[in-house]
Amino acid sequence: MQDVEGSTWQQAEPVRHQAGLTVFRGSTFVLCDAAGELVAEPDGLFVADRRVLSRLVVGLDGWQVDVLRTRGDGESGAEVLRRAVDPAEPPGTAPLLVSTHLEVGPGELAVRLVLRNGSRLQRTVRLSLLAAADFADIFAVKEGRAAGLTHHEAELVGRRLLIRGSGTTTVLDLGNDPVDAVPSGFLDEVVLRPRSTYERTIVVTAHVEGDQLGDEVSAHARPLRRPRVSTRHEALRAALRTGADDLDALRVHDEETGGSTVAAGAPWFMTLFGRDALLTALMCAVWDQRVGLDVLRSLAARQGRTVDPLSEEEPGRILHETRMTTGTSLFEGDRGTYFGSTDSTPLFVVLLGELVRCGLDPLLAAPLVPAADACLDWLDTYGDIDGDGLVESVRRSDHGLLNQGWKDSWNAIVDADGDVVEPPVRLVEVQAYWYAALRARAELARTLGEGDGAELDARASDLQRRIDERFWLARLGSYALALGPDGAALPTSSSNAGHMLWTGCALPQRAHRLGATLLGRPMRTHWGLRTLSADNPAYDPLGYHTGSVWPHDTALVAWGLSRYGLGRLGRELCAGLVRSADHFDGSLPELMAGFEVSDAIGGEEPVRFPTACSPQAWAAASPLLVLRTVLGIEPDIPGRRLLIDPHLPDDWLPLTLHGLSDGPLRRLVVRVGHDGPLVDGVPEDFEVVRGPRFR
Repeated sequence: MQDVEGSTWQQAEPVRHQAGLTVFRGSTFVLCDAAGELVAEPDGLFVADRRVLSRLVVGLDGWQVDVLRTRGDGESGAEVLRRAVDPAEPPGTAPLLVSTHLEVGPGELAVRLVLRNGSRLQRTVRLSLLAAADFADIFAVKEGRAAGLTHHEAELVGRRLLIRGSGTTTVLDLGNDPVDAVPSGFLDEVVLRPRSTYERTIVVTAHVEGDQLGDEVSAHARPLRRPRVSTRHEALRAALRTGADDLDALRVHDEETGGSTVAAGAPWFMTLFGRDALLTALMCAVWDQRVGLDVLRSLAARQGRTVDPLSEEEPGRILHETRMTTGTSLFEGDRGTYFGSTDSTPLFVVLLGELVRCGLDPLLAAPLVPAADACLDWLDTYGDIDGDGLVESVRRSDHGLLNQGWKDSWNAIVDADGDVVEPPVRLVEVQAYWYAALRARAELARTLGEGDGAELDARASDLQRRIDERFWLARLGSYALALGPDGAALPTSSSNAGHMLWTGCALPQRAHRLGATLLGRPMRTHWGLRTLSADNPAYDPLGYHTGSVWPHDTALVAWGLSRYGLGRLGRELCAGLVRSADHFDGSLPELMAGFEVSDAIGGEEPVRFPTACSPQAWAAASPLLVLRTVLGIEPDIPGRRLLIDPHLPDDWLPLTLHGLSDGPLRRLVVRVGHDGPLVDGVPEDFEVVRGPRFR
């Protein structure tokens, strides 16, 4: 983590969890080693953003133990099988088998220990369990600041181990069988007859003033409506299936609304992030509008209402992140919500408009229109700080995020020489989101009977013209990454410019040139799109936002290419993402290294970024957007129209889509073969148009 002058904290990569397991259910999660134990940083059981168990070690006195197998059991379970050998026993004696099964529930961890004596000998095993907790804030652990904290030891009280901290107590319920106390744990002298088994389940919970910590979780949410696809391409099927499974696992309970919402990613971000949730829901919108509705309700319930420099809250602003603790400078003043995002606010309006286009009942959308209008007011009043007609990305607090676009690491914005450019900057994609928000609100006005939206459309057209005038760089063949503090365009080739496409903000005459630049050798890899051109001196294939590949970023750019009639280019990016997913058992990580496949170091197969979340929401949603992109599906349910412009990789053919959402296109059938597409099951009052959305 590098400090920038004038700041005390900057967004940094999370501490790496090396070769271990992540097991989670909602916002309760466990990080452990390959043996299923908590032994080192950043291991722990985390509940309500606090590490309530930092050490958990099972001992077999005098036995040599090694791991045979470690495997996950869904998202919320894991099982470790170990072999234990007593050096004093005759050679060839059947070993003792030790199974540790971890199961995470809402606010609890169940640890089931099983010892199996497969030999003909009677054995006596001194089984111990040691436990401790430092009660560290999740941010202290994530940022590597918890290593020196005191670990409170467990005390045996009856048949429970208690670990007492300041205001929080962790309880390990040991079951009914008696045990003996040892420092920080218990000892059980187990007598195992030949061919017998011992079993004990320990349930770990945390309590504050007698109340158990932990929230309801994703099991209470309606499962994601998944696309029904027939194709022989196994990698595509696996990516779609696994992506949807991961999204369901990331659905968490929202206490504000009583419904569900989408967490950003495991393990460190099992909470609501504005930008992440909005883009995830946008990527799912054509298949399931209820996910987006839940997200909008969660964010509207927390929309900014006052001016607070510490949390960067402002009236109408949509949050960046919400937490249950206040462990970094982002959450000063005992506030659990931080608003330092420039793009969440316009994306709120964009998502609402897209959901209605894709079939959300306007009656469900109408209550959210005041929040959308407050977003537009924020863009005018607080987003455009200097009144130049563009949104500035700048923090309001010295303790906030330096960069407040989706590339929010401290060194994400660089000039052509690779030098870091500090705010205020006007990010190109944020201007595009503002443009798309104005267009979306104009369409909503027409759909909801509020008028023709002409004034909003005129504002959008004027903004589009000004963006083009100030950001388009003919010599670069791309839009500038941003305007610097002096208002000059940064001639930096980056994936940010690709967001001008999916929003419809790029002028049609720029689309082909921009597409060629984005898919040129410096930007495109075999696996996806680099965040920064390899020609830039700051390029680093392992740079968090300076050369890595983020699947959601690639998927959005591919969608944009398709929307401008450049589906042949978009399908190449889509094919790369599915190839990547195939290397990760169908589950795309948050980000990958930007190596080219031919690179002697790092090539041949995709390299998961060391600290990437998995599952992560917008990476999980990427295959769903990929399918929409290659089919070129653009529904306009209020306008009773369906646009379709398929461009599929040859090895994905033939492919058939059965149904679209739960609305009037639920009986839609799209068959795409080598001889072209066939469309069936469209209501008589619908118009089917072959071609892209933006022309």
